[in-house]
Amino acid sequence: MRRLNDTFLVKLADALRPLTDPVEVQATAARALGEYLRLSRVHYGETTDDGFVVVERDYTDGVMGIRGRFRMDGFGPGHIALLRAGRTLVVPDVAHCAELTEAERGAYAGVSVGAMVGVPLVKGGRLTAVLAAHQSAVREWTPEDVALIESVAERTWAAVEQARAESALRASEKVRLVALSAGRMGTWGWDLKGRTVSGDAAFAAMFNVPPGDRALPVEALQEKMAPEDAAKFEALMRAELAPGAEIEYTLRLDRVYGAPIWLAWRGRADAETPSYLVGVCFDVTARMRAEDALRESELRFELALTAAQMGVWTLDVATGVQVRDPNLNQLLGLAPAETTQPFPEFLDHVYVYDRAPVRAAFDASVHWGRGLSTEFRVVWPDGSVRWLRDRGDVFGDSRTGTRRMAGVCVDVTDLKDAEEALQRAHAGLETRVIERTTELASALESLGSEMARRVDLTRRLATAQEDERRRVARDLHDSVGQLLAGLSLAVKAVETAGELPPASAARLTEVQRMADALGREIHGLAVRLRPTSLDDIGLEPALEQLVAEWSGRCGIRADFHSTGLGPSRLPPDIETALYRVVQEALTNVARHALATTVSVVISRPDGYVTAVIEDDGAGFDPEAGPKGRLGLLGMRERVALAGGTMEVESAHGQGTTIIVRIRLPIEPH
Repeated sequence: MRRLNDTFLVKLADALRPLTDPVEVQATAARALGEYLRLSRVHYGETTDDGFVVVERDYTDGVMGIRGRFRMDGFGPGHIALLRAGRTLVVPDVAHCAELTEAERGAYAGVSVGAMVGVPLVKGGRLTAVLAAHQSAVREWTPEDVALIESVAERTWAAVEQARAESALRASEKVRLVALSAGRMGTWGWDLKGRTVSGDAAFAAMFNVPPGDRALPVEALQEKMAPEDAAKFEALMRAELAPGAEIEYTLRLDRVYGAPIWLAWRGRADAETPSYLVGVCFDVTARMRAEDALRESELRFELALTAAQMGVWTLDVATGVQVRDPNLNQLLGLAPAETTQPFPEFLDHVYVYDRAPVRAAFDASVHWGRGLSTEFRVVWPDGSVRWLRDRGDVFGDSRTGTRRMAGVCVDVTDLKDAEEALQRAHAGLETRVIERTTELASALESLGSEMARRVDLTRRLATAQEDERRRVARDLHDSVGQLLAGLSLAVKAVETAGELPPASAARLTEVQRMADALGREIHGLAVRLRPTSLDDIGLEPALEQLVAEWSGRCGIRADFHSTGLGPSRLPPDIETALYRVVQEALTNVARHALATTVSVVISRPDGYVTAVIEDDGAGFDPEAGPKGRLGLLGMRERVALAGGTMEVESAHGQGTTIIVRIRLPIEPH
C-alpha cells in the first residue's frame, strides 16, 4: 500500500508541476486525491482575517459541491481549535462525534459528510488553509489514508505558493516593463568605490544630464540634491554593504527643473561585488505633493472638529449604556466631562416632543443595522433650547453580544435660526413680489390704456387726414375745375368771335392747350388726394381703375383680380387702408423694382380681407433695416391702425410679395 501511495504522490507531483494558476493547482490535487481514495468530496479552503473559509474549487462524487464562503465557527469550536493548533483532524463517524453539538452534526449531515479528515496549514501561528477529505458514509480512516492526505496537503500548499509566487513575479515583470516603456522609471548602476553612476535615458532625463553609457561622477548628481539627501549618498558610499543588501531612499532634487521634484531610489547590492549596486528610480513628485496636501487637510479637519466642538458618543446595545465625551455633555448644557449613563438619561435632556422620534430613530438603526440620522432639540438646565444633529452607525454582532453604536452630535442651532430667517425672508420676498407684480400689472394696464388711446388718436388723425384729402380734392374739382372750365369756354368764345392775327391765334391755341393740361393735372391731383371712385363705387372698382391707370402711365403690365368681396361694402377705414397700401406698393414698384409684371389680388376669406401685391422685379433684403424703406413703414402703420398685419417676402433678384391681412369687424345679427 505504501508503494502505491508513493507512486500516486510522484504522479501528483508531475501533474502539479506545469500548473501556474493557484486555483487549478487546488482543483487538480483535490480531483487526484478524491479519485485515488474514492472519496465523496475533497476541497482546499483558505481562511480570512474575519473568520471565514473560502473554497474556490472542490472535487465531488455523488454529493453536492460546497464552493463559497463559510464561517469557521460553523465547523465546531473544538475542531477549529485542533486545526489552529496545527494538528490533523480525523473523524470516522461525524453523526456520533461527541465534540460536535446536535446542530453542528445536523449541518454536516446536510452536506453529506459522514466522515472527514482535515489537514491544517499554520504559518506564523495563524491557520491559513485546510485540505479537507469527506466521505458521505462512516469510514475508518487508516494511518496510511491519513498520511497520504497529509502528504497531498503539503504538496498542494507548496505548489499553490509556488504558482502564486510565479504569478506575482510575472505581474511584477509586466509592471516593470510597462513602467520602463512609459518612461516613468529609470534604471541605474552605482559603483560605490569608484564613486560613479550610470543609467538609462529615463534616468538621465530625471537628473537632467546628457544620456549615454558614460558613467557620471556621483558629485554630478549630489549637487542637484537637497543637502540632507546628498549627505545620505555620501554616507552610503563609505558604508560596507552585505551581499544582496537593499537600499531605499526618497530624494528631493532642488536644482533640476526650477521647482523641487522627488524621486524614489531603490537598489540592491550585487551578490558577488557588494560595492556595486543596481536599481531603479522613479518620479514620486505627485505622490509627495498629494501626501503633503493630505496631511494639511487632516490638520485642517482636526482643527475644524475642535472648533465645531462635535460631541462623540458610543452606545452598548445590549446594556443600553451610553458613553458621552466632554464636548457632547457641553452640547447638552452639562459640565464638560466624560460620562457613562443609561440611554434614557440622555433622552431626559431631549425636548419632550422630540423624545419619541429620537427613540424611534435609534431603535430603527439597531433593528435594520443601518446608519442613524436625526435632528432634535435639547433643553439646557437654564431653560434655553438648542438644536442638535446626530449621525451614527451600528457595529459588531448581536449573536456575540458585541453590538454597539457610535456617532457624533453637532450643534445646528445657528443653522436652524438661519433657515427660519431665510423662510421669513422668503415669505417677505414673496409678499414684495406680489406687491410689485400688482404694481406692474397696474402699470401695464395703464400703459395698455395709453397705447389704446394713442392708437385711437392716430386712427382719428388718419381719418381726419382722409377727410381733409376728400375736402381738398372736392374743392379742386369743384372750384378750380369750374374756373378752368370757364377759361376754356372763354377761349372758345374768342376763337369764334372773328378771325385773329396768326400770332394771336397761335397764342390762343397755346392757352387752350395749357388750360386743358392744367385741368388734367388738377383732376389727377384730386384723384391722388382722394379718389372719388372709392367713395362712389367702392374698393373693388376703385382698385381696378387704379391698377389700369398705373399700368398705362408706367408702361408695366399689371393684372387685378378679386374674389369673395361680394356686394356689401367694407368699413371705410379698411377700404381706405387697402387702397392706400396698394397705391404705395405700385408707387414703390415704379420707382425701385425694375419689374415687367405686377399682380394685385384682393380676397375676402371668412372674417378677413387680404391683399397680395406681387412683382417680378429686382427684390431687396427685408431684414436690411428701414433705411430707404420709409414707404414700407408707412404701409405697416396704416395696416396696423386698421387692425391688420403686413408681411414682406423678397430677396435680391427674386421679386417682392406684399401680403396684407385685416380682420373684419363682426357684423351684428
